[in-house]
Amino acid sequence: MPTRVASDTARATDRGCVISEFAWLLTDVQGSTRRWVEDPRTTAEVIGRHDVLVRHVVADFGGTLVPERAEGDSSFVVFGPGLGCTEQALAAAVALQRALAAESWPGEESLQVRMAVHAGPLGPGQEPTQWNPPARHAAALRAAAHGGQILLSAAASAAPAPASVTVMPRGRHHLADGPTEVGELCWSGALDPRPLRRPVDSTVVFPPDDGRLIGRSAERAALSALLSTGGLVTVTGSGGSGKSALAVRVAADAATRRGGRRVNLAECRPQEVWDTVGAALGVAGESLPGAVAGSRQVVLLDDADPVATVIADLAVEMTRAAPELALLVTCRHPLGVAGERSFSVGGLGLPLKDDPTAVLASAAGEFFVERAGGVQPGLTLDIRTSEVVAEICRRLAGDPLSLELAAARLSVLSPAQLLARLADPDRILTGGPRRLLERHRSMRACADWPSGRPPDASELGA
Repeated sequence: MPTRVASDTARATDRGCVISEFAWLLTDVQGSTRRWVEDPRTTAEVIGRHDVLVRHVVADFGGTLVPERAEGDSSFVVFGPGLGCTEQALAAAVALQRALAAESWPGEESLQVRMAVHAGPLGPGQEPTQWNPPARHAAALRAAAHGGQILLSAAASAAPAPASVTVMPRGRHHLADGPTEVGELCWSGALDPRPLRRPVDSTVVFPPDDGRLIGRSAERAALSALLSTGGLVTVTGSGGSGKSALAVRVAADAATRRGGRRVNLAECRPQEVWDTVGAALGVAGESLPGAVAGSRQVVLLDDADPVATVIADLAVEMTRAAPELALLVTCRHPLGVAGERSFSVGGLGLPLKDDPTAVLASAAGEFFVERAGGVQPGLTLDIRTSEVVAEICRRLAGDPLSLELAAARLSVLSPAQLLARLADPDRILTGGPRRLLERHRSMRACADWPSGRPPDASELGA
């Protein structure tokens, strides 16, 4: 960190008082991800020239560029401490937009950069070059801006604007960190007529609790406690272990208090991850870290196995920008990144005895009987049937998917016939009714079955 900022901060902290006011200018190149994919050579030149302009303008106006806080092709600039730092930030933003507009860019597109300015004090122990609350508010403002816009917080709007530049109110908006008054610095002489970009939507988008999460009360409570502190939590387990069902319910519980979204990644390709998650949250993929800065909502990234490597990188960026964000990921294995907490989901609890009471008291037995009732409504547990059901649960190791597929076979088999055929579980547990998701059928190819081998194509109905 530059000496000037560090020394001023240290003196203020030593006195035990509130640190002097700082101002933050945050910028982000619009559409840079697409540019890098479509024309990496030209984009490298464009971004290189953009970076030079940013460095020169920041230096001219006495700011401090903090490269380690930048994500992608964005900039994090601090001004201050002291009186006049907000005016410096506003003047720098205007000068940078004008320099970018005057530049002759290679290729067919001009370079559009979104900007935001916020000002405020810091408390003891807070550093201006870190993701502190004021910097996160600036990031939330930046996420709402279009390329070419400079959005201002209420505090920044109150500062004197550069000569010949007008500050216009944009009204009250709900940003990623909550509702706030927003202003716009009209550097080109006119108010930008475009509505602000939609911020991260904290609407609860989870299915209602249908009561079908059976036998997971202890896991539900433990995972809820883990998620309540925010950060990255990965729910792990084999295919069909029920980790998604558990994660959905826990995320839905938390989302009623802090808002949340679920993103299904089962069909997502690696190059689509950022845009897919961004679209679910209502922002451009390239803006994700800045868009969630300051957010406390719950984001569930479900079925991350096909894109686990990309999700690991995304998780690091999102939790770095928003330490209080609750990021829940379901994956067969941990992502292996710093700060990750892993929660393993195993089989359902097995019957301790074979009598009807003990079978129904076990999670696996209750689950199997509940699912079986959907295809064989007249099923009753007497002594003989309960012995069969208990053995089916044990044979399938309490695996929820295996138990559901087995229960579906009761439409054509008796419990005793089903148990006899579980000598070859791979064959009997495939080809179930159409209502079962295709991806659940295909999980049989990757799960560890008692036979010790995955099914072949004919068994999967291929």
